Amino acid sequence: MGLLTLPHWFSNVPWLHVYLGFSLSVECFEQYLNTRQLKRYDAPKPPAKLAHLVTEEEYAKSNAYNKDKMRFGIFSSLFQTSISLISTACFLGPYLWRLAGTLVGKNGNEYTQSLVDLALSAVIGECISTPFQLYGDFVVEEKHGFNKKTLALFFKDKLLSLGLTSLIGGPVAYAAIWLIKWGGKSFYLWLWGFSVATVIAMMFIYPNLIAPLFNKFEPLKDEELRGKICDLAKKLDFPLTKLYEMDNSKRSGHSNAYFYGFWWSKRIVLYDTLLHLPHDQILAILGHEMGHWKKNHTTKMMAVNFLQLFCTLYLFGLVMGSDALFDSFGYTDTRASVVGLKLFSNIFLPVNTLISLMMTIYSRKNEFEADAFACELGYSEPLKQGLVAIHAENKSCLDPDPWFSFWHYSHPPLLERLRAIEAIQEKEEKEN
Repeated sequence: MGLLTLPHWFSNVPWLHVYLGFSLSVECFEQYLNTRQLKRYDAPKPPAKLAHLVTEEEYAKSNAYNKDKMRFGIFSSLFQTSISLISTACFLGPYLWRLAGTLVGKNGNEYTQSLVDLALSAVIGECISTPFQLYGDFVVEEKHGFNKKTLALFFKDKLLSLGLTSLIGGPVAYAAIWLIKWGGKSFYLWLWGFSVATVIAMMFIYPNLIAPLFNKFEPLKDEELRGKICDLAKKLDFPLTKLYEMDNSKRSGHSNAYFYGFWWSKRIVLYDTLLHLPHDQILAILGHEMGHWKKNHTTKMMAVNFLQLFCTLYLFGLVMGSDALFDSFGYTDTRASVVGLKLFSNIFLPVNTLISLMMTIYSRKNEFEADAFACELGYSEPLKQGLVAIHAENKSCLDPDPWFSFWHYSHPPLLERLRAIEAIQEKEEKEN
């Protein structure tokens, strides 16, 4: 299947200005949302709707933590967005591409120049982001009792991540460029198939080979809890094969639980910071997670993402040869595939922003469904208690601005989830 023809008007659009204008507009809008949210943290006492759920001390600690995070986030976002827009407007990208060409020399080719260009961009990105990550962990998180890392562990993780990115990302990028060159007008089909295969391969590689490099995964030591979880999995025909606890406490005080694996073999991971909760609350949380499996949420989300990827690559195929696009961003001396992909991601930003919002809304719907499933298992009350406990311990925002949560939250706010659970309880009481 070939490609459609690029419309004539495409060449007349000043794409650099469109990208800069839209990026600036999104940043301004998000900062407006941030200022709305920041005001919520000034409340000295919890509103009446929260008074029976948390103490004034818990509410004050949550607000203090989130206010510090928000102030830091505002500065970080403004700084990094400014750097990004200024570097784009000043044609830093074309300069790095030419520098990459100089570094690979006369014996280089598009493949090696592209990999060096990606490496240079990654190094610059790390130089900009690392100070913010350090401040976030060792000032903000440390101040509020969450950071458990040492500086040595931070930089060990950083170097390990960079090494793995190079080891995996380099060959993947090389293969992607080759497929674009080899595939002709139908390259997007081959590139899409390769991307899907890579994602599926990473579903095995990451939890089995990469995650253990950062954390220790041990069989759950609490035999009583293990038995209860296995009974729940058996009751639901959940294909549980392994049950782990993870030493998250060596990095953070935050708690969570998740499962992973292929459709026929699932493994559950509990953060060690979660294991102090009563068993019925842990089972309720896992009932919620199994609800995602029972409702095929992960599979559906993956299918949507793969469809989105296919459409994106098809559209990329339409524009990758556009002289107007390359020239607009200052790439007057190259039509390299990796450059085209970068530029396409820039002009596709408005569509990506809309898709991201739609996926966020869809994710919230899935969370409500997973909560309802846990309620059907008889865990309504423990689920409410567990959600409140996790929000309080993680100092999560308890009363978000509705616009802010609509734009950012992949999970419904706590009060909305509790109201939905209570509605289910009331319905069950009437039926009984």
